[in-house]
Amino acid sequence: MSHTETAEKYRVVDLLRRETVGGFLLVGAALVAIVVANTPPPSTPTRRSATRPSGTRPGISI
Repeated sequence: MSHTETAEKYRVVDLLRRETVGGFLLVGAALVAIVVANTPPPSTPTRRSATRPSGTRPGISI
């Protein structure tokens, strides 16, 4: 095998190695996005003022 064939072989091996790492990163990011998209938002606590009796106005007392 000549020097140029060896250099070409290592260049191809290096390219495949970088493409593999990039592919794994892409798949990992896609999995994280799927998990985040399917995770329900945290429940928010209800405010007491939202449960006042009907017919009353806030801040007005007689």
